[in-house]
Amino acid sequence: MSHPKPSFVEEMNFSKPWRPYQARVLEKLPDFLNDRNLHLVSAPGSGKTVIGLEVLRQIGAPTLVFAPTIAIREQWIDRMKRDFLDGEEPDWLSRDITDPRDVTISTYQSLSSEFRKQGGMDSIIEVLRKKKIATLVVDEAHHLRAMWWKCLSLVKSALPEAMVVALTATPPIDVPAAEWSRYASFCGMVDMEVGVPELVAEGNLCPHQDFVLFSVPTGEDVEELQRFYEGVARFVLDLQLDIDLAEDLGVNSPIQWIDEDYDHEFLKTHQTFFLSLAIFLHQTGGYIPPRIREIFKLDGQELPGELDIEWAEVLLQGLLYQFRDLIESTAGIAPGLPRKLAAMEAQLKDLGAIEKRVVVLRGNEENEKLLRDSTSKLESVAKIVDHELSVQGVLMRAVILTDYIRKKAFPSPGEVDPPLVKLGVVPIFELLRRLRIELLYPAALTGSLVVIPGLVERRFEEIALAVGIDSDNLVMKPLLHDPAFLQVEVRDSDRQRVVAAMTELFEMGEINCLIGTAALLGEGWDAPSINTLILASVIGSFVMSNQMRGRAIRSNPKVPGKTANIWHVATIPPEFELEDQKVGFDAGRDFAKLQRRFEAFHGVGFEIDHKNETLVENGWQRLGLGDSISSAEINPHNQRMFRESEKRENIDFVWKRAIDPVSDGRFLRPVRELRTPRKLAASRFTLKVGGDRDRGIRHSVAGWMEQRRLRKIVKAIYLSLRDLNLISSDYQSWKVRVDVTPKRCLVSLPGLSSVEQVSVITSLDEFFDIFSNPRYLIQQGERFYAVPKRLGEREGRAHDFSKRLRFSGFGRHELIYTQSKEGKLKLLEARKRRMLNHFEFETDTRISWKPEDDEMVV
Repeated sequence: MSHPKPSFVEEMNFSKPWRPYQARVLEKLPDFLNDRNLHLVSAPGSGKTVIGLEVLRQIGAPTLVFAPTIAIREQWIDRMKRDFLDGEEPDWLSRDITDPRDVTISTYQSLSSEFRKQGGMDSIIEVLRKKKIATLVVDEAHHLRAMWWKCLSLVKSALPEAMVVALTATPPIDVPAAEWSRYASFCGMVDMEVGVPELVAEGNLCPHQDFVLFSVPTGEDVEELQRFYEGVARFVLDLQLDIDLAEDLGVNSPIQWIDEDYDHEFLKTHQTFFLSLAIFLHQTGGYIPPRIREIFKLDGQELPGELDIEWAEVLLQGLLYQFRDLIESTAGIAPGLPRKLAAMEAQLKDLGAIEKRVVVLRGNEENEKLLRDSTSKLESVAKIVDHELSVQGVLMRAVILTDYIRKKAFPSPGEVDPPLVKLGVVPIFELLRRLRIELLYPAALTGSLVVIPGLVERRFEEIALAVGIDSDNLVMKPLLHDPAFLQVEVRDSDRQRVVAAMTELFEMGEINCLIGTAALLGEGWDAPSINTLILASVIGSFVMSNQMRGRAIRSNPKVPGKTANIWHVATIPPEFELEDQKVGFDAGRDFAKLQRRFEAFHGVGFEIDHKNETLVENGWQRLGLGDSISSAEINPHNQRMFRESEKRENIDFVWKRAIDPVSDGRFLRPVRELRTPRKLAASRFTLKVGGDRDRGIRHSVAGWMEQRRLRKIVKAIYLSLRDLNLISSDYQSWKVRVDVTPKRCLVSLPGLSSVEQVSVITSLDEFFDIFSNPRYLIQQGERFYAVPKRLGEREGRAHDFSKRLRFSGFGRHELIYTQSKEGKLKLLEARKRRMLNHFEFETDTRISWKPEDDEMVV
């Protein structure tokens, strides 16, 4: 017997036309829900809330919707009333999870809070069962981690017939594997991905561009960094020349502790140490202990010419901590060695190059804090604001997001402009206030601090009353150190209304620079007029970074030609002079975190490329920046950023070129692309063409051979996965594209579905990864590759893959089982070859949005 449908099914009716991608989702909804899951990934501003409301209406069962914040919960309710119910709030709608109705919209926190109560779990589940909840909608599903995930999993288990609708802009792909597994098990496979290109093409998002401004530390920070880096550089230089240490280690080598049968796990775990020892001994005296030479098959010719800082870090970690006790217990042969190691340890501790028994020559925690919180970032923020104001004038709407408030940065009574020493809302506000930039009207907005210019007091009062703040509960006091600005105080219950009032003030242009916390404004906050966003935040996660960036890229109906500039700031260590030589270290974790952020950002480059095209893609490389940057390169780079940021019409032009296929009625699909160094894909044959003048021909022919070789590998992987029923696409219709640049080979599979792309690309990545302890190796001459995990789980699968490689034209090779004694030694040899190339054989994955017919057949 069927149950009558809840009344909301008939009462809800979407009052606007569906956007094309929304219509596609709804058209395929029955297919998506076959597994009782809908998992939709869609960029900020794409209308996920409206889709969610229509989906729960079409499912037509009592529904429970979860949102991450009260503000987002209210957005769901507002959108339902405005777009589906003519503005009225119905009696079948509830906000209270303990009193569910046909549609209940609550927060993850509410569920978690009820579960923590005595007997709360059983009580809530009983209430939901009684109400016959049959649809669970999880908004911003990337929040499903830790406690929230546990609560929701229990609810889902208690309602096994319930449909799960998961909506997110950013799947948490950067979390640990265990967290991703929990997320995927709850939300299911991604059913559809609506990307930034389509949203820009349809005008829901505006053309936008990322810019990066670098700085170096100033003042006392520089002195502290210089003491560390110069001290480390001098220490490593002395180590490279320490013949006495080399002689002691040569006769008391840790390799003697390995028995004749070899402890292969020990060797594999400490392989980098033994290689660093070989490099050091070979550099200082041309000597490699016979056991090391034998086990790792070293001839000395393949070793680097010097012990650089990375290898020195590995060597010292082993000598001072990993093998210290063993060295001292066998030090009778070299009695001075323990004293020498103790002196080295004391020297490194004095430099700050040891933290919790870990050698950190490339930067300690204190250095990283200096770079992360450097006041030079404050100066970068001020430069960006001044620059954008000079370009846009009164049209500028800038938002600055940071992590901390730091109220103590306000001057004390009688104090005049104290130094600003850390990044935060108040320090940024204070710096802009002190600069007195003409036409700049800054304000601060956090959960506990609101500051506005005195000039807008009356207008703010009017807006505050309009959004429901009682005038008796609104207090505005002049700042003690500057009465031109007012601090706003309201009751806790009016906090959300204050945010609404400040947003309206910002949208009107009464304030044109809003400084706030990422926690308050980084997710769910909507201010379409933003055209300049400055991320003065150290948050590195994909999810939060993308959510912050999403505040600026929404289109503005009042400004049809809107473009948005998103600015990022980073501080890198300066270079120093040491004995007439430049001492430069890597750009540091602040720079690395910024690079990592860009994995979540999809955008365009500054120009049309050499193929007269441009693509929307993720990753750092589209800005034309390398993997590192030196302090000497900062000024030219920053000047270029300022020049490019002025060309807002060019941002629009490049985006139009990137999304042009959409105007022809074609879809842009996300294509996963594996980028691998050409050395990995190089043919085992050597191509010889005489003379430097023929170099271009040689490179062209070599590139053609590498393309063919990669296609053969991909073909074997594809067919092997299909044999295991892990891919369903027909062999005759699947596609592969291989492009070759001077340094890298780029492999993409636009002809496969997103799920199948991931399967093949992941296996291809594993083929080149010999550091993940593969069960089987492929050896072809001096080259080693790994059998992908899914294809090497069993002996039969590994042999089948080997046959596929041969039939695909890969060439003769040997299949090696790495769990045997001989196989373990082969794995050590393979890892050694990669390590001694300084890991230059690393691969990475990118996502590019390409039209469906932009394919090349194998």
